[in-house]
Amino acid sequence: MKLLLAALFVLVVGTANAYQYLTAGGFLYNNITIGNNMSIVSGIDSGGPVQMIILKSSSFKRWFYGYPTQLLVNETVGSGIYVKNLSSGSYVVIFSVKYPENVSSFSFGVHRGLGKIITVSGTYRYPVYLGNYSLVNVSLLTDKNFRRFPISINFSGQLGFLNGDGNYDSMYNISLNRGEHYFTIYSTTPTEAFLIVKSQNQTIDPLGGFFSGQNYPVGVVSYGVFNKSGALEPYPISTDGIVGNANISDISARDFNLSDNNSAFGASLQLNIEMNTKVGGKSQVFWMQNVVDFNTSQKSYYFVSNIWNNTYPTASMENRTVVGKGNLTVCGECGNQTFYAYSYPEYLFNYSLPFNIKLVMLENQTANGTLASFGYQVLENGSSGAGPLVFYDRVLFPGAVNSTFLVTPFYFTPSIGNLSGNYYDAELVFGGESGGAQSYFSRLAATAWIYYYQNGTLVPFPSAYTFGEDTAETAANLRTVTSGYGNGGFITTGRLDPNEQIVVDGRINSTAQNIQNASSVESQPTTTVQGAGQGALLDRISQMSALVNYIAVVLILLALIMLFRMIIRRR
Repeated sequence: MKLLLAALFVLVVGTANAYQYLTAGGFLYNNITIGNNMSIVSGIDSGGPVQMIILKSSSFKRWFYGYPTQLLVNETVGSGIYVKNLSSGSYVVIFSVKYPENVSSFSFGVHRGLGKIITVSGTYRYPVYLGNYSLVNVSLLTDKNFRRFPISINFSGQLGFLNGDGNYDSMYNISLNRGEHYFTIYSTTPTEAFLIVKSQNQTIDPLGGFFSGQNYPVGVVSYGVFNKSGALEPYPISTDGIVGNANISDISARDFNLSDNNSAFGASLQLNIEMNTKVGGKSQVFWMQNVVDFNTSQKSYYFVSNIWNNTYPTASMENRTVVGKGNLTVCGECGNQTFYAYSYPEYLFNYSLPFNIKLVMLENQTANGTLASFGYQVLENGSSGAGPLVFYDRVLFPGAVNSTFLVTPFYFTPSIGNLSGNYYDAELVFGGESGGAQSYFSRLAATAWIYYYQNGTLVPFPSAYTFGEDTAETAANLRTVTSGYGNGGFITTGRLDPNEQIVVDGRINSTAQNIQNASSVESQPTTTVQGAGQGALLDRISQMSALVNYIAVVLILLALIMLFRMIIRRR
């Protein structure tokens, strides 16, 4: 999550006075103009009784010189906050002391219904529920001097201290994810305050999380938003299937910070997306990864399916969460978070250039829950033509309903406090092999794009940025060229420019048409591959179903043969 310190929204208008020593009969005054449906909020910090007077601005001179004047408010008050509902116009708010003392006052105009008077004695907790990613603006007006009585604030894990001069302070703007947040105020001494909390929905800007000098996974990534000359135009997408295609004509990568499990010449191509679902009536979020891991020296590759629990930042996968061919693995670099992992095949595949590959992820509802399928199709491997579509892993989420792959710029995945959620994006990116590795690409030439299924038809994502922000594997010396390649991006070596963005015209180019014709979700038979782990049960079910179908066909044929023989004998 990004903390934004920015100019305060114009929520209040008015003036404040610093602390002043007044003799008996002395006064402070504030000029204030309010519009329709606005109130005057005034505060005073004094050691004794004070006369509070409000009158029209046009009458102030008469009052000052002691002439009879209509007073709209004339009350004896003590330190505190006071709200007065008056019609639109210009007013003067006066605080006159009866005894010599140091006093300070403020007066502001606010829209009626905005803000509330609170009493802070120790800790005060104020809940804020947000339906979208929002810019939350906070203003606090109190009858105490912040220098003499410091007030600490904590908003969703962000801690600060108010040490302003006088008794009015505007705090900060903070961007928060959707969900329930708590604004906590702590005062060392009892104080009355006027609290204003206002939120404004925002569209998430992927560039807001980009930091120059860092490395990112590079490719084509849809965040569900166009950036049109700085104006963000959202296009949220919910789908039951996504496809990523990369046509690689050259690739060479090196991992200079080699871990035990990675190749020195390793790299990955990843298709990643978030899946929203409900289990037992509770919303859950899972991050799905369909990955090709390369050894660019040996020209070999294999596939990996990963699933992470993103329901909240520290959530882990559990045995009851999924049933698939893989196993649960602990990520030591991720705070010992447990995730699902399966690799295929047992022995490596070999590739030749050009290597054109399609990655597929589907989800569909079954009687037992949501079934997620991880697949691939090699469209070209050197001189070899297109192979079959293979689903190498199928994972059941028991009891899961209402599942969908989601791309949206309206919120992050669930977060807690100041811990950030992930973007709801669709990524087809190159990076390090695994475990947060970074690969340096000395050579890469690949055209790539991402697609989704809309009513059974494959269509391209409308736009893409050139970098991802969810996966931990990154690429050095890599960029995406965004022009001259139809509805795709050309990924090659060079310096990444985060401002580059591809916007397509909605038509499927020749590469996508080839993908569409090679296999469709409805007609292409799936290929079941053997594997170990929890998925053995799914394999046995599939095998038993095929055996039952085979026996049924044989019995029908035998019955037809016997019937035919009986007819011949009667003749």
